[in-house]
Amino acid sequence: PATIFGRMREQADFFLTVLREGGFDRFVRARDDREYVDINDLLDRSLALVKYEQGNIVVERRYGDDLPAVLAEPVRLIQVFSNLILNACQAMDRRGNLTILTAKTGDAVEVRIADNGPGIPEEHMSHIFEPFYTTKSEVQGTGLGLYIVRDILRDLNGSISVTSKPGSTEFIIVIPANV
Repeated sequence: PATIFGRMREQADFFLTVLREGGFDRFVRARDDREYVDINDLLDRSLALVKYEQGNIVVERRYGDDLPAVLAEPVRLIQVFSNLILNACQAMDRRGNLTILTAKTGDAVEVRIADNGPGIPEEHMSHIFEPFYTTKSEVQGTGLGLYIVRDILRDLNGSISVTSKPGSTEFIIVIPANV
Protein backbone atom coordinates (compact mmCIF):
# COMPACT_ATOMS: atom_id res chain seq x y z
CA PRO A 1 0.00 0.00 0.00
CA ALA A 2 2.79 2.47 0.78
CA THR A 3 4.16 2.16 -2.76
CA ILE A 4 0.74 2.78 -4.30
CA PHE A 5 0.30 5.92 -2.21
CA GLY A 6 3.85 6.95 -3.01
CA ARG A 7 3.16 6.63 -6.73
CA MET A 8 -0.11 8.54 -6.36
CA ARG A 9 1.70 11.31 -4.49
CA GLU A 10 4.44 11.40 -7.13
CA GLN A 11 1.82 11.66 -9.89
CA ALA A 12 -0.07 14.42 -8.07
CA ASP A 13 3.20 16.33 -7.58
CA PHE A 14 4.00 15.96 -11.27
CA PHE A 15 0.55 17.19 -12.29
CA LEU A 16 0.89 20.23 -10.03
CA THR A 17 4.30 20.93 -11.57
CA VAL A 18 2.73 20.77 -15.06
CA LEU A 19 0.08 23.23 -13.91
CA ARG A 20 2.67 25.59 -12.42
CA GLU A 21 5.07 25.45 -15.37
CA GLY A 22 2.39 25.52 -18.03
CA GLY A 23 0.26 28.07 -16.25
CA PHE A 24 -3.00 27.00 -14.65
CA ASP A 25 -4.81 29.53 -16.79
CA ARG A 26 -4.22 27.28 -19.82
CA PHE A 27 -6.72 24.85 -18.35
CA VAL A 28 -9.45 27.47 -18.10
CA ARG A 29 -8.81 29.73 -21.11
CA ALA A 30 -11.14 29.98 -24.04
CA ARG A 31 -10.49 27.63 -26.92
CA ASP A 32 -8.19 28.57 -29.78
CA ASP A 33 -5.48 29.87 -27.48
CA ARG A 34 -2.80 28.18 -29.51
CA GLU A 35 0.97 28.41 -29.54
CA TYR A 36 3.80 26.74 -31.42
CA VAL A 37 4.63 23.42 -29.77
CA ASP A 38 7.29 20.73 -30.01
CA ILE A 39 5.47 17.41 -30.49
CA ASN A 40 8.38 15.38 -29.06
CA ASP A 41 8.34 17.45 -25.86
CA LEU A 42 4.57 17.02 -25.49
CA LEU A 43 4.93 13.26 -25.94
CA ASP A 44 7.56 13.15 -23.18
CA ARG A 45 5.28 15.17 -20.90
CA SER A 46 2.37 12.85 -21.72
CA LEU A 47 4.46 9.78 -20.89
CA ALA A 48 5.44 11.32 -17.57
CA LEU A 49 1.81 12.14 -16.83
CA VAL A 50 0.69 8.50 -17.13
CA LYS A 51 3.88 7.02 -15.70
CA TYR A 52 1.91 5.43 -12.84
CA GLU A 53 0.14 3.16 -15.37
CA GLN A 54 3.25 2.01 -17.22
CA GLY A 55 4.16 -0.81 -14.85
CA ASN A 56 6.63 -3.11 -16.63
CA ILE A 57 6.04 -1.67 -20.09
CA VAL A 58 9.14 -1.00 -22.15
CA VAL A 59 8.78 2.33 -23.93
CA GLU A 60 10.74 2.89 -27.11
CA ARG A 61 10.88 6.49 -28.33
CA ARG A 62 11.86 6.95 -31.96
CA TYR A 63 11.50 10.69 -32.40
CA GLY A 64 12.28 12.55 -35.57
CA ASP A 65 14.72 15.37 -34.91
CA ASP A 66 13.65 17.58 -37.80
CA LEU A 67 10.00 18.10 -36.86
CA PRO A 68 8.45 21.46 -37.62
CA ALA A 69 6.48 23.27 -34.94
CA VAL A 70 2.74 22.70 -34.72
CA LEU A 71 0.28 25.44 -33.79
CA ALA A 72 -1.90 23.91 -31.06
CA GLU A 73 -3.06 24.14 -27.48
CA PRO A 74 -0.38 22.17 -25.61
CA VAL A 75 -2.77 20.92 -22.92
CA ARG A 76 -5.15 19.49 -25.50
CA LEU A 77 -2.40 17.63 -27.34
CA ILE A 78 -1.13 16.26 -24.02
CA GLN A 79 -4.69 15.05 -23.48
CA VAL A 80 -4.61 13.29 -26.87
CA PHE A 81 -1.25 11.63 -26.32
CA SER A 82 -1.75 10.68 -22.66
CA ASN A 83 -5.15 9.13 -23.49
CA LEU A 84 -3.67 6.97 -26.25
CA ILE A 85 -0.67 5.98 -24.11
CA LEU A 86 -2.90 5.17 -21.15
CA ASN A 87 -5.20 3.05 -23.32
CA ALA A 88 -2.20 1.13 -24.65
CA CYS A 89 -0.82 0.53 -21.15
CA GLN A 90 -4.19 -0.74 -19.95
CA ALA A 91 -4.65 -2.95 -23.02
CA MET A 92 -1.25 -4.57 -22.35
CA ASP A 93 -2.13 -5.06 -18.70
CA ARG A 94 0.93 -2.97 -17.73
CA ARG A 95 3.45 -5.28 -19.40
CA GLY A 96 4.64 -5.30 -22.98
CA ASN A 97 6.18 -2.92 -25.50
CA LEU A 98 5.04 0.57 -26.42
CA THR A 99 6.64 2.31 -29.39
CA ILE A 100 6.20 6.01 -30.07
CA LEU A 101 7.46 7.29 -33.37
CA THR A 102 7.41 10.82 -34.77
CA ALA A 103 8.29 11.95 -38.27
CA LYS A 104 7.80 14.78 -40.70
CA THR A 105 5.61 13.68 -43.59
CA GLY A 106 5.15 16.35 -46.23
CA ASP A 107 3.65 19.41 -44.53
CA ALA A 108 2.58 17.47 -41.46
CA VAL A 109 3.87 15.79 -38.33
CA GLU A 110 3.01 12.13 -37.92
CA VAL A 111 2.86 10.42 -34.55
CA ARG A 112 2.54 6.65 -34.28
CA ILE A 113 1.70 5.02 -30.95
CA ALA A 114 1.94 1.24 -31.16
CA ASP A 115 1.59 -1.52 -28.58
CA ASN A 116 1.87 -5.28 -28.57
CA GLY A 117 -1.31 -5.87 -26.57
CA PRO A 118 -4.13 -8.18 -27.58
CA GLY A 119 -5.36 -5.95 -30.39
CA ILE A 120 -8.81 -4.51 -30.99
CA PRO A 121 -11.31 -7.10 -32.17
CA GLU A 122 -12.57 -6.41 -35.69
CA GLU A 123 -16.17 -6.05 -34.53
CA HIS A 124 -15.15 -3.08 -32.34
CA MET A 125 -13.00 -1.21 -34.88
CA SER A 126 -15.84 0.72 -36.54
CA HIS A 127 -17.14 1.92 -33.16
CA ILE A 128 -14.05 2.99 -31.18
CA PHE A 129 -14.39 6.70 -31.99
CA GLU A 130 -18.11 6.82 -31.16
CA PRO A 131 -19.14 8.64 -27.97
CA PHE A 132 -19.84 6.37 -24.99
CA TYR A 133 -18.63 3.25 -26.78
CA THR A 134 -16.43 1.22 -24.48
CA THR A 135 -15.50 -2.36 -23.81
CA LYS A 136 -14.28 -1.43 -20.32
CA SER A 137 -16.31 -1.57 -17.14
CA GLU A 138 -18.01 1.63 -15.93
CA VAL A 139 -15.28 2.00 -13.32
CA GLN A 140 -12.52 1.89 -15.95
CA GLY A 141 -13.90 4.13 -18.66
CA THR A 142 -16.74 6.21 -20.05
CA GLY A 143 -16.21 5.63 -23.75
CA LEU A 144 -15.38 9.29 -24.35
CA GLY A 145 -11.58 9.18 -24.56
CA LEU A 146 -11.12 8.30 -28.23
CA TYR A 147 -14.11 10.40 -29.23
CA ILE A 148 -12.52 13.47 -27.58
CA VAL A 149 -9.11 12.62 -29.06
CA ARG A 150 -10.62 12.56 -32.55
CA ASP A 151 -12.42 15.88 -31.98
CA ILE A 152 -9.28 17.62 -30.70
CA LEU A 153 -7.39 16.46 -33.78
CA ARG A 154 -10.21 17.55 -36.10
CA ASP A 155 -10.02 21.03 -34.52
CA LEU A 156 -6.38 21.11 -35.66
CA ASN A 157 -7.31 19.90 -39.16
CA GLY A 158 -5.53 16.69 -38.21
CA SER A 159 -6.60 13.08 -38.29
CA ILE A 160 -6.35 9.82 -36.41
CA SER A 161 -6.56 6.29 -37.73
CA VAL A 162 -5.92 2.87 -36.26
CA THR A 163 -4.71 -0.49 -37.46
CA SER A 164 -5.03 -3.53 -35.27
CA LYS A 165 -4.65 -7.27 -35.35
CA PRO A 166 -4.10 -9.84 -32.62
CA GLY A 167 -0.85 -8.86 -30.91
CA SER A 168 -0.60 -5.26 -32.09
CA THR A 169 -2.45 -1.98 -32.31
CA GLU A 170 -1.15 1.24 -33.83
CA PHE A 171 -2.75 4.68 -33.75
CA ILE A 172 -1.52 7.06 -36.46
CA ILE A 173 -1.99 10.77 -35.85
CA VAL A 174 -1.33 13.38 -38.52
CA ILE A 175 -1.21 17.06 -37.60
CA PRO A 176 -0.56 19.82 -40.13
CA ALA A 177 2.73 21.61 -39.53
CA ASN A 178 3.13 25.34 -39.61
CA VAL A 179 5.86 25.69 -42.21
